[in-house]
Amino acid sequence: SASITGFANYLDLLFGYALPVFLLVELAITPDINPEP
Repeated sequence: SASITGFANYLDLLFGYALPVFLLVELAITPDINPEP
């Protein structure tokens, strides 16, 4: 039970923090990789 709770907390941290940051970084980098004409 404790392990499942810890895993759920990990997923909550991952999708609640890491994923949004990753998406923001991707959005910030994409224009540099594909500059507009």
